[in-house]
Amino acid sequence: MATLIINDAVGQILAVLREAFEGVERWSYFLDHGPQFGLLGTLRGLDAAAASRLSGGKSNIYGATASGPVQASIASHAFHVAVGLEIAAAWVRKKEQNDQEWDKSWAVSAVDDAEWAALLKRLEQAYVDIKAAIEQHSADSIESFGGGLGAAVHAAYHLGRMQEKLDGMG
Repeated sequence: MATLIINDAVGQILAVLREAFEGVERWSYFLDHGPQFGLLGTLRGLDAAAASRLSGGKSNIYGATASGPVQASIASHAFHVAVGLEIAAAWVRKKEQNDQEWDKSWAVSAVDDAEWAALLKRLEQAYVDIKAAIEQHSADSIESFGGGLGAAVHAAYHLGRMQEKLDGMG
């Protein structure tokens, strides 16, 4: 049996994360080809009103809080992903995480133009930061490796949920 080299495994986590956020030009793990299919391309194509809209169907509900189900717009998912990436980057770096921030990760529902622009900037910065954390620290421990892997999977999952919501709006 071949031995997996940790740097190769980390490279694959980064490839999945990059695909989720930036899309791909050629071969892919799970997206259609083109940057417009990644999370950033998808969200940049929306205005604040569309990001704040609640679509029909089960993708409208996400029961992620202790108090029960919440209405989840695309802006809700984007904010939740940004917070998740920030917490995951701290985890990968073995820094203290802010549980209160996670508890509020579904707090955003509707945004205006300025809030949407700020949220996109926060999400982009969180993406840059988690990439750096994974590159520099995910081989430090199994927990750090798992945190990087979890961040990539979490982002890909929510990209899918956002795409479902967009399909429901069409």
